[in-house]
Amino acid sequence: MPDLRTILVIGLFILPSASANAANAWRDPTAPHGQTKKENPHAETGFALSLLLVSPERQLAMINGSLVKIGDRVEEALVKSITPAGVLLLHKGRKIRLPPPIQVDDPKKYVDLSDEP
Repeated sequence: MPDLRTILVIGLFILPSASANAANAWRDPTAPHGQTKKENPHAETGFALSLLLVSPERQLAMINGSLVKIGDRVEEALVKSITPAGVLLLHKGRKIRLPPPIQVDDPKKYVDLSDEP
């Protein structure tokens, strides 16, 4: 029968690998049903769109923590357009499209756009 020290030493080597595998198997409970965690698709560009506000009166976006409008610059990139489909940046002669942070199939289902109170 192995002594207590042997069991503890073996446990110290097995436990970390077992918990790492278990952590990879957990699903994010806050993610929408059927969606799996993805890496940031814009990690290679360095731009992260976290907020998009589009109305007839104004178009605003939050990119890398900065609130911007059309014509503003964020980290050397010019904001060319802000639409419900996302943001278009011009960075070093290259166009970069940032999709909306949350995509809704039909926003009219969730927001009442009528003028009635």
